[in-house]
Amino acid sequence: MKTNKKNVLIATLMTATGISLVGSIAGTFAWYQYSTRATVSYMGSSAHCTENFKVSVDGDESTFVSELVTNDITGAATANFDGTAFQPVTSATAALDGELDAAALALFKGHAKYQDFAYNKWQAAPVNSFLQFDLYFAVEDITGASTKSYLEKDVYFEEVVLEWAANGSTSYSTSGDFLNAIRVHVYNASESTAVGVLGLAADTTVLGGNLDLNGDGVFDTQHGYEWESLSAQKYGDDSLEQDVEAFADYTAAYTNGNLDVSSASALGTTTTDISAPLHLVFTVWLEGWANTGTSAATSIWDAADYIGNFHFGMTFGVTNHEDHA
Repeated sequence: MKTNKKNVLIATLMTATGISLVGSIAGTFAWYQYSTRATVSYMGSSAHCTENFKVSVDGDESTFVSELVTNDITGAATANFDGTAFQPVTSATAALDGELDAAALALFKGHAKYQDFAYNKWQAAPVNSFLQFDLYFAVEDITGASTKSYLEKDVYFEEVVLEWAANGSTSYSTSGDFLNAIRVHVYNASESTAVGVLGLAADTTVLGGNLDLNGDGVFDTQHGYEWESLSAQKYGDDSLEQDVEAFADYTAAYTNGNLDVSSASALGTTTTDISAPLHLVFTVWLEGWANTGTSAATSIWDAADYIGNFHFGMTFGVTNHEDHA
């Protein structure tokens, strides 16, 4: 008998980081080095008028750069959570308003097995089935002085890109069930507070419900025999709700060479102390309980339809030099 697996996918490429340099000091061009943008990809000065926005995976002053790629992220990822075996998991808890430390990560669950309804019977999320990594941010004030100085600047998303392609395809889509299931938990370790669980759209995901894991076209019932009266049982815990905010709520529009932050919330604020830079922790997973738009047993994803590749890119930005917030 065919067994459908919920939300199964193997990601061979994710993208996340970076900083781009706008202009250069070369030849006769009079532009200064000036960067207010940092792009993270997981796949992948002579006058006081410039600044340089930089990012690091470990916070050491010597490792701050303008761009990070896939190998940088996976190489510095939390042990056993590097995303190389990306597949559907669930947070299995609604308590995502704090740090996702080792104890919290241990609560994540992998795929449900037939008739194992309660979370205490589910296996732990497989090793490397989701991703966690640290990013540190700093804005250097380019003054020409021999001693470097740094600015306090609010950090925003300038852009977040999620796209997915079916296995063997080179055509990527920026919408669909798979991308709507991506969750990104952002924790501000500098302030010991969670920014929130982010996704493509605001959503409330119930972490439990009926499933058809044996593929017979009806919701699974409790274990029993044909002469018994058996009723459908729910997997997980449908009393738990996962609140998701939209990336757009933290994204500032880049207009006329500057960020318009009037309708965006900041992810955090850089510091004037390079030994204590802004520290954000990102945890990325494919939420197995993400709604596919139907309550029928067929709402479970067919694995063959959701094996493929996806890209995840983040560009971070700060306002121009004259704005110190």
